[in-house]
Amino acid sequence: MPEPTAPPSLLVLRPYQWSIHFAVIKVLLYPILIGVLGSLLAVMTGSSGLLFIFLAVIPLVTAAVAGITGLMVAANRSTVVTADATSVTRRWMGRTTSCPRSELAEIQYGSPLRGAVECRFVRRDGRTAFHITLAPWAALQHDLKGFAAALGLPLRPHPYVRRFTL
Repeated sequence: MPEPTAPPSLLVLRPYQWSIHFAVIKVLLYPILIGVLGSLLAVMTGSSGLLFIFLAVIPLVTAAVAGITGLMVAANRSTVVTADATSVTRRWMGRTTSCPRSELAEIQYGSPLRGAVECRFVRRDGRTAFHITLAPWAALQHDLKGFAAALGLPLRPHPYVRRFTL
């Protein structure tokens, strides 16, 4: 006589777990690079006013960008999608959205725009239960594929998506 199978465990998807460090470095690197290049240009041309602007303003811009990036990283880092035997739940910045597993029909993904892939969890009636943005890294795409397979949901491109597949 076969043994009964254990109930499915909690499935967890963290959409930004792989991309946080690279995104922060990339966002902070641009203003720093502009400041360094601008300062070099000011030194080469002998413009003390331009040099002052680059040495005084660029650190302020970089600090503002660092603050905004830090808030966005904290918000995205808190995004977690979990699934148990009865429901699929998204937690993001203190808000929780849940949908019964039986009501979900598919997971749709969009084209990678602005460094992220939009993913919609679609109900059987065609409405969106909730959506997440997924950093376009291969490891996360495999995580999403595994998550969809574990839920028994098809992973399909949005009807308007062309030439991009997970």
